[in-house]
Amino acid sequence: MKSVPLSRMRAYWQRLQVLLTGSALLSQAFRSFFLASASYALLAMILWLLTLSGELQWRAALNPVVWHAHEMLFGFGATVLNGFLLTAAKHWTGLNPISSCQLLVSVSLWLAARALLALSLLASELNSALWVAASAVLESCWWILSIALLARVITQAKNYHNYLLLPLLLVLMMLDNAILWLDLSAQDSQALQLTHTSLLVFVVIIGIVGGRVIPFFAARALSNFPAPPMPVVNRLILIISLCGLASYSLGIFYSLAIPGYGFFYALAVLHFYRLYHWLDRRLFAQPMLWSLLLAYFFTALGLALIGASLQNPAISLGNALHLITIGALGLMMLSMMARVSLGHTNRSIVATHSLVFAFVCLLLAAVTRAFGALLFPELIFLLSLVSGILWSTAFLIFIKNFYPILISPRLV
Repeated sequence: MKSVPLSRMRAYWQRLQVLLTGSALLSQAFRSFFLASASYALLAMILWLLTLSGELQWRAALNPVVWHAHEMLFGFGATVLNGFLLTAAKHWTGLNPISSCQLLVSVSLWLAARALLALSLLASELNSALWVAASAVLESCWWILSIALLARVITQAKNYHNYLLLPLLLVLMMLDNAILWLDLSAQDSQALQLTHTSLLVFVVIIGIVGGRVIPFFAARALSNFPAPPMPVVNRLILIISLCGLASYSLGIFYSLAIPGYGFFYALAVLHFYRLYHWLDRRLFAQPMLWSLLLAYFFTALGLALIGASLQNPAISLGNALHLITIGALGLMMLSMMARVSLGHTNRSIVATHSLVFAFVCLLLAAVTRAFGALLFPELIFLLSLVSGILWSTAFLIFIKNFYPILISPRLV
């Protein structure tokens, strides 16, 4: 059998690139990843609601609760994050981080990893473990490709401002895999605790990226917007975030003499302080801005509740984590997906009535799951169902509104 000459392979690759360049969906990272992540946020929640209601019987090697936490963070959250960073990196560095062919490969790896993990739910225990292991390998390949593409343009442009994002993404990649392998080893408790650690890494990233983009967007929308630099506060937030993350992570495997809840209380105070200096009554007239502020508020409040739960075990840690996952991560990502999708397709960054309703649905989902369960713990099952339905409604609205935008060429 004749081998294909290297020059011919390069020619095929170049032709494929030309062919794919004409596809709007593969022209920029946000298009494919935002559509994929929103669709998966809906699908994964439907599967979880069917599981809660007993309609879906698991045969998987994975613990259902671990699967739910893992997929909300990595099937949804990490996908939005990578789509955003690979889009924003072009503006940070002036270099295009990803070609259409590379994007196709990345999306294919992500889809294959999700499909194999879904197959594991219905397979026998032995086959399920094989599907999960294969999914973990493909997911690692997806992470490595995304991080390598991002690292290439950031280092080439000497964009020191964003170097810290690279080790944080590497940590997320390692946690992603560790959760799956621990759960396959029947170490459900440690796997679930590592999902909590993963959420705290996302909180660190919210502190970095949100701390930059929220005042930037507000200043562009409002004249004379008060946005003091606050360099000391920014550094303290980063340092204490990393200390809190380290203390919680080490506490999973070791007994620490120093209580970790103090880090979370201090971090909550600093986030509230930063938020206070952003407040301007004009922001509340613009849903694309108040949704980001509200998500940031839930970040600070969720951190305070984590501190309270670590100090007093009678306060459920799960409620605090859901407040951050739904109210902070979910709402901020939904708002950012809408903003980036509109702005990068040359459309007005204005929220429609249906998009505002989607924001409200996520707000209600967060409050229902976190505070409803805190006040009425005996109704946790019903409140979880209501919260899940509200979450699903929000992302269904996003898909309906933004699918035509994401697959269409940029407006001239």
